[in-house]
Amino acid sequence: MLDDQRAGIAPEAQRALDAVLRAAGTLRTLLETISALVDLDRHAQLTKTYGDLPLVVEQVARAVTPLFDEHHVELRLDQPVTLPVVLDFAEIRRAVSELLKNAACYAPAGSVVRLRTRCEDGVAVDLTVSDNGPGIDDAELDRLIQPFERGTDPRQDVTGRGLGLAIAHTIASAHGGALQLSANRPRGLCASLRFPIR
Repeated sequence: MLDDQRAGIAPEAQRALDAVLRAAGTLRTLLETISALVDLDRHAQLTKTYGDLPLVVEQVARAVTPLFDEHHVELRLDQPVTLPVVLDFAEIRRAVSELLKNAACYAPAGSVVRLRTRCEDGVAVDLTVSDNGPGIDDAELDRLIQPFERGTDPRQDVTGRGLGLAIAHTIASAHGGALQLSANRPRGLCASLRFPIR
C-alpha cells in the first residue's frame, strides 16, 4: 500500500520503504524454499492412473513454451505417437517440467533443447532432456540431484533454489526408476528419467 503511494511520501521514507520491500522479498524467497523442501516428500506419494505419456509431455511442453521464448531457445520433441502407461501423471508432469525449465535456463540463446521419449524394451520409459549449455563436471553430477545444489559455472546467472533436479529425482525414484545426469557431447547436459511403464 505504501509503495502505491510512493509519490506522496518524503525521500527518506521512500528509502526506508525500499529497504522494507527488499526484506519482504528475501523473506518470501525463504518461505518458498522451506515450503518446497517440505513438499519434496509429498512427491513420493503416488496416485497412478492409466494414460498416454506423449500427450502429457506435449501438454507440459506447451506450458513451458513462454519460458523457452523468453530465453530464445527452441524446444523439439521426439516421441512415439502413443505410449500407454500407468503412472502418477501429476507428478510426471512436474518432473518433466522441472527438467525442461532447467534446460531452458541454462541453454544458450539460439540453441535447441531436445526432449526424447522412448520405450524400447516394453518395460521402462526413457525420457531424456538434452541441452547445449555449459554442462556439468562428472564429479558434480551426483551432487546436483540433492536439494539446494546448483552448478558452479561462474558464467551462468540463473536464479533458483536448486530443487528442480531433486524433485525430478524424487518422483522418478517413487515410480521405481531413477534420474541420471550425463554429458551431452560435445557440450551440454542430458537429464534422463527412467521409470517402469506400470
